[in-house]
Amino acid sequence: MSFKVAAKAQDDLQVDLASRRIVLEDKGIAPVAYELPFPVDPERCVVRFRPGRQLLTISLKPVSGCEASPASGSLESLLREGGPRGGSNPAPPLSVSSDLMSRSLAQEVRRALCNFPREAWQLATTRNQPRCQGAADISMRFHRLLRQHPGVQSLKNRVEKALNEVLLPRRHECILVNFSKYELGDFLGSHPDIPSGSASYERRQAFVWHLSDGWSEDDGGLFIDEEAAVPQALIPEFNALVTFPVPRWHAVSKVKAAREGDQARFAAYGWVVVPRVERLKSQTELLELLEHKGGTSLAVAILWVEEPLQSQDEDVVLNFASLAMSEVGKHTLGELCTFAITSQQDIARLWGIPESRNPQAALGVFSDPVGAAKDFVRRGLSSGSVAGGQVFSHLSEEQRSKKGLRDLIDSARKIFCPCQELNPFDELLMDDLHHSAEVKVFVFIPFRDRVDHIISRFNAWALAVQPRLRLFFAEPSDTGSVMADFGLTTEDAPTAVAYDTLGSLGHSRLKDFASGGQPTLDMDVMKQRLGCLAEAAG
Repeated sequence: MSFKVAAKAQDDLQVDLASRRIVLEDKGIAPVAYELPFPVDPERCVVRFRPGRQLLTISLKPVSGCEASPASGSLESLLREGGPRGGSNPAPPLSVSSDLMSRSLAQEVRRALCNFPREAWQLATTRNQPRCQGAADISMRFHRLLRQHPGVQSLKNRVEKALNEVLLPRRHECILVNFSKYELGDFLGSHPDIPSGSASYERRQAFVWHLSDGWSEDDGGLFIDEEAAVPQALIPEFNALVTFPVPRWHAVSKVKAAREGDQARFAAYGWVVVPRVERLKSQTELLELLEHKGGTSLAVAILWVEEPLQSQDEDVVLNFASLAMSEVGKHTLGELCTFAITSQQDIARLWGIPESRNPQAALGVFSDPVGAAKDFVRRGLSSGSVAGGQVFSHLSEEQRSKKGLRDLIDSARKIFCPCQELNPFDELLMDDLHHSAEVKVFVFIPFRDRVDHIISRFNAWALAVQPRLRLFFAEPSDTGSVMADFGLTTEDAPTAVAYDTLGSLGHSRLKDFASGGQPTLDMDVMKQRLGCLAEAAG
């Protein structure tokens, strides 16, 4: 077994052969752990560091007589193979195919890319590139098609569908597509496509679908495969699909010809990605995960299943894993909630699940991971509520479906009580609020006016109306942009707005005036109004 990881120094790597883990550490960055699928012979472990590339190559050999592949019916084999549709073999080496994708579709996509106006393309440079945790900066200059521009999402959907039929991702994987345009002087420096920079997935296979017309070697803009025995420079021929496993070092040479506008170098590029699902092998790892994620303000969802897996359990595992990549606006559920899976009986006992010969699955969702960890340590858990979360110990057939699991996770991953503070600068939170089913109630009241009896009453109401309503406190001086969306100013505070983003209730406002003509909140009226909203929300 051999693989590569990005690193700044060889000392960053710790190989713990006893626990079959490789841990990469870097100052200021959370450690990244790699699980090994077999016992390793210490005398046959070779680590090579390439300072110029900031790359560690680790070569490992199993102890004689040990299988390198996980046992059939195990979680490891399922998440590696992805069920009946997938295969256990790794992604093939770099390949170039000119007839896998429909030529007529390639022509349609190229015409669409040529017709997008210049403002639809964002210039990506070394300075403004997205910053991926643990990754070195990449020297670059090229244009990316903006996702939010009209017509881009429908084009991406068509290309993703076509690539799915060719690349055949495993059942729990998905394909991410972007579009690029290279003009005179544009280029992309050497890089291995890792890390992904996402909390919700890892990249398994990369692809580039070339959509350039009449390109020649003299034009530049060549795809450079730097890991071939002799580095290869591939001309971006029309409708050629280049695929390769990740990580693999590659680059795009500088465009030397005056190829601009509809004569530019166009491509669809992206990755087959694997949802990031952590594997828990003991109660200790469960508690460590909960305590660690508590500091990140992320919820934690953990699926427990018995091994060896039965067919119905394989389905629930793959449904659960795939949810990490499900969309929440511009983000994914895996960015809002850490996903983990386990088959450990000691975790089942901690959750109050008795040992049984009947295959079953359970789901634990923890909106307050630290609180849940403390509760587990203090008293253990019988099926049902736990401080900071919820355990669903007997999943029905409906709950085992992708939609059923998503509904359970969404109902339990959010903190409803005490009322949370609205932060309009938290892009992830705001995207989640705009795409969540519950009615949001924003209570615009300055910190100085939040006396104890007001806070306690709102918290009590939040507890009573969950999960149909979700209440937020909002400091008017910090949330002026949100107030403006509802036609309000800071002078209108204290006031409250109910907002049903996905339902039919729209938004409504509660604003009262005291006898002196100043805005105020009538708490009795507020209680009545919240009750009516909760009833209307069902």
